[in-house]
Amino acid sequence: MVLAMLLVLAGGCGDEASVTPCDPCDLADFRPGDGETAPLDIVAADHVELAEEVDAEVDEADVDPDAVVCGDGRIDGRTCSPSETEWIGGAEATLVGVDCDGNPFARTIVTDSTGHFSFENVPSGTHSLTVSKGSFSTEYQVRVRIGETTDITSGAQKACLIDESVRIAVVDGAWDSIHHIVDRLGLTFDYYSDVATLPGGTSAAEALLLDPVALQAFDIVMINCGEQYFNFSEGFLETERATRRSDMAGNLRAFVEAGGSLYVSDWAYFFVEMGFAELVTFKSTDGTYEGGFTGAAGSVLADIVGPGLLVAMGKSTVTIDFPLERWVVSDTVSAEVVTMVSGDVSLLDGSALNAAPLLFRFRPTPTSGNVLFTSFHNEAQLSEDIERILQQVIFSL
Repeated sequence: MVLAMLLVLAGGCGDEASVTPCDPCDLADFRPGDGETAPLDIVAADHVELAEEVDAEVDEADVDPDAVVCGDGRIDGRTCSPSETEWIGGAEATLVGVDCDGNPFARTIVTDSTGHFSFENVPSGTHSLTVSKGSFSTEYQVRVRIGETTDITSGAQKACLIDESVRIAVVDGAWDSIHHIVDRLGLTFDYYSDVATLPGGTSAAEALLLDPVALQAFDIVMINCGEQYFNFSEGFLETERATRRSDMAGNLRAFVEAGGSLYVSDWAYFFVEMGFAELVTFKSTDGTYEGGFTGAAGSVLADIVGPGLLVAMGKSTVTIDFPLERWVVSDTVSAEVVTMVSGDVSLLDGSALNAAPLLFRFRPTPTSGNVLFTSFHNEAQLSEDIERILQQVIFSL
């Protein structure tokens, strides 16, 4: 969990001493990182003492020091990525504090598709605000004054998610590059090549997946679509290769059951099929790995059916282009699996599969992390909508 303690001082536009509230700012077209002047001041944790001194001067000028004053104010906020380039919809914003009667309170709301959230009728005082989604969580200290709106929607005063304690491992692939989106979001990651450069004909990616202790050092493991099935353990006998694949799938399951989250795309599907066979199966012509490449080229008008993704996207359909044939299609998911995007797809044998799960997630146990599989990814399918979906996918892990 990431803890970034920031103090929001509800001053006015301009200098620190101003106590005149800003006129409402028009932020409809504002993007994170645009460099606009913020109407409020945010003071980091190591400057809280100084902030309290400045705040005390303002309070002494406006309030009878012998009086205890409490009333309601409002908080308007907006959640963004660590890079401050993308708004994060579908995140939870939780406000915890003490009301005017001294009673503790807690409220939670979900950010809309543009990252906005608002708390009305908030007791004046300093409260704890936590924004979270998936493995990512950031906490702020927010000051609310009577009859005023504390604005944390723009400039340096956004409730951005921070990733300093979330460790991500990315396994190389041939036809996906989810790490490019991870990088654009301002997240850091360790990259593992699937090219055999280590002694014994082993790749760094394979060595990671064969080492359960090394896996447990990460919070999220992402496996790009690629030919890992063929490339891994290439110099070994087929019986040894089968054993090593089974070991990797078992290690990934143990990683997830211990609380880690797993992203897998397209041709890397065998990690999901081998590790979680009781929860999901994939369409296959003959039961072999290559038999799973059943999808035909074409466009799919897909339905966004995951409730959280619907909120985050603000729309219910998306067009997904599959310009190449032989992509992987899931045909059966258990009741525990949450389908996020589905669509009617054409198969190479000329048949069709209706409402095929194209993006889904599940938890193998109630206390485990998430497993997320997607048939589309950051390659030929990439469009503005697909990138937004994949951004939300990353923050849901």
